[in-house]
Amino acid sequence: MSVFFIDECVSIQTEKFLKNLKYKTVNVKDHKSSGASDNELFRLAKEEGYVLVTYDKGFGNIIEYPPSSHNGIILLKVRNKSSMEKCHKVLQKLLSREKELKSTLFVIDEKKYRKRQKP
Repeated sequence: MSVFFIDECVSIQTEKFLKNLKYKTVNVKDHKSSGASDNELFRLAKEEGYVLVTYDKGFGNIIEYPPSSHNGIILLKVRNKSSMEKCHKVLQKLLSREKELKSTLFVIDEKKYRKRQKP
């Protein structure tokens, strides 16, 4: 089962949501990586075998963070509390449908998710 590395920009509600679904999470803050650069977080997630969960749109750049080079990135496009709740429902669908997260960028909005696996 995947372990989710929770970026510091991600709401505690999103981390709790994943825990309620019985997933293991590691928060960047608990990992003593708070304030680390995006590249450093990416490196840590990759080294530890974590799936990165973030609201940071910079991780959606497939040139900078090619899907083939990581264990999975889930980018949630959250704007407010209502948006977050809708994104959580889509995240739950993603997790029930997708068997493999590795080497994939998932972008979640209020209605759907998209996935990119290459380059």
